[in-house]
Amino acid sequence: MNDLRQFKDNSGNTVYSARELHAYLGSERNFTTWFDYQVESCNLTKDKDYSELLTNNVINSGIKRGRGRPAKDYALSLTAILTINARANQTGTVMTKALAQDVAQRKELTILDYAREIVKLADNNKVILEKNQELSQAKELAEHKAEESEKTVERIIEVTNEKLSHHKDQVEFADRVSNDKRLYPIGSVAKLLQLDIGRNDLFEILRNDKILMKSENPVQDNEPYQQYKQYFERKMKERKGISKKTGKPYHIIIYQTLVNARGLIWLSKRYGGKNPDYNISMSITPIQPSSPTQQRMQFRGGL
Repeated sequence: MNDLRQFKDNSGNTVYSARELHAYLGSERNFTTWFDYQVESCNLTKDKDYSELLTNNVINSGIKRGRGRPAKDYALSLTAILTINARANQTGTVMTKALAQDVAQRKELTILDYAREIVKLADNNKVILEKNQELSQAKELAEHKAEESEKTVERIIEVTNEKLSHHKDQVEFADRVSNDKRLYPIGSVAKLLQLDIGRNDLFEILRNDKILMKSENPVQDNEPYQQYKQYFERKMKERKGISKKTGKPYHIIIYQTLVNARGLIWLSKRYGGKNPDYNISMSITPIQPSSPTQQRMQFRGGL
């Protein structure tokens, strides 16, 4: 059986005669019924997969109806030809691989376009893939690209899991202290976060980083700056008594800077502190919230 003839449309694209394909496949249906069925079943798009030919078009199969009137024909793209052929294989009408081989030999398609056409037909036309080595190579290329894409997705998932694992300790630590209403002295914070420094060193760091104020005025000394008050609370302690040394009465007011649970997490992230077992906080004796009367004496940073 002769191969289908190739023609060029007005844009220079290679096309094929629908009537010649109809005759080539040996369909028992009349041409109009057969072609309408192919358009519907193969989801062919007009002006993309096929176009109607005028009687004076260069492509003319020469088939005529009665009274010498030229028969109506359609120009089919390569994609349409292969798709119709794929469905023909499923119904028992097999086309030889000559058409696909001829297109490959003429290099009418780039390898990427060729691969795309093969992938579209792979599920519905395994017979062509098995008989045509070039089509198989194109399929392998497409599968290789799909495998690379799959590996990329797996790598993204792996990296995401690594990041989640990296922050797991901090998340668990945050969960454990989220409902903690206790207040922690600076010295206790240094121990809890395992910063390997003492109370005075941590105070000095917080002052140098402009988190706490440094002032000779005891009311303002070690008071947090406005943007950091959400992490601290200030308490005032009043001490009265008789001096054992001088025998005179004394009245002292002490201001203390404390860290709340939110500040504990923030300091851990800022200074790279470790997140130990939260049970260690039980041995540090944090300061419990004061009574309503004492609360009125506090200098709160506010949340």
